Amino acid sequence: RKQVLTLIHLFYTILGIILFVPLLGLFGKLMMQLSGVEVLTDMQIASFIFSPLGAVSALIFFALTITIIVFEQASMEAVAITKEKDEHISALSAIAFALKHAQKIFLFSARLIIKLLVLMLPFLLLAGLVAFFLITEHDINYYLSQKPPEFMTVVGINAIILLLMAVFVGKKLISWSLTLPLILFGGVSASESFEASEKLTQSHKKALLGYFSKWAIVSLIVTIALLGTINFIGDQLAAQYMDSLKVLIFVIGLFAALLSLANFFITIFTSATFAALNVLLAKEYGATLSDEMLNTKALASTWQVNRTKVLLLSGALLAISIFVGIRLMHSSQGIQDVEIFAHRGA
Repeated sequence: RKQVLTLIHLFYTILGIILFVPLLGLFGKLMMQLSGVEVLTDMQIASFIFSPLGAVSALIFFALTITIIVFEQASMEAVAITKEKDEHISALSAIAFALKHAQKIFLFSARLIIKLLVLMLPFLLLAGLVAFFLITEHDINYYLSQKPPEFMTVVGINAIILLLMAVFVGKKLISWSLTLPLILFGGVSASESFEASEKLTQSHKKALLGYFSKWAIVSLIVTIALLGTINFIGDQLAAQYMDSLKVLIFVIGLFAALLSLANFFITIFTSATFAALNVLLAKEYGATLSDEMLNTKALASTWQVNRTKVLLLSGALLAISIFVGIRLMHSSQGIQDVEIFAHRGA
């Protein structure tokens, strides 16, 4: 099962890179063109982020991230439901299962994204207005370095706003927690899944909160323990080689790679356990789930794929994606004139 889950997460990680790298390059190019300069300052980047085009860019990244996560969860839930019956499913079959139900998953993802935006936007707009009225007199560097009273006031107010948003959204997500298993294995449509999940969870919200809280705490402990340990050892080693630039660069690069690898496996753990928990809770609280649509033998052959083809295709698309992203970032003319000036911070 570990190999299956690793290959599933690797596939969706590569898919994310393939989609995000060109987009990052495209948005970087747009920022350069809209600003009319060859080098962007932090204020110009912030202006882009809070512009209408920046908001659209953030929405695109948010939507793509949610959609990829949902597809990965669909594949991992296929693994979880076969595990319950002591059956085996390959990574290719689990991925093919998600792709076979792509229309349902896209419809569900679209509804989930819209619902999340409707819930979150009022809080985010309120936080933005607080910042706009209280900390726009100086640039961001001044506020970050000096931390004046008005900046700390905004931090405190917005922390409360975001905490209230997290509680409000969290309650809704608990009510919707059984939607994906219902769609994939319960024969429920995407449009009906939210209402169906709310009905099933209505009298079990405290229990569900307990289960998901325990999952979150365990995930957090594993993340902090593993990444914290690697980061601590890296800092200690780096401090020993401050006088040797070559060794220092090697140590920093090595531990950056170790942190990325550890994060990759932590994400597998959190995603797989969340998918298994969802399937178990759906059955526990009255959902009728069937794996009849999960024909593990026919799925991969239906798509006529094998591991070698998938790896070759993923590698080729990844290389093309990175190349396109880099080309977009460097498509502007080179810097012709450089001006150096002091930053007064206010």
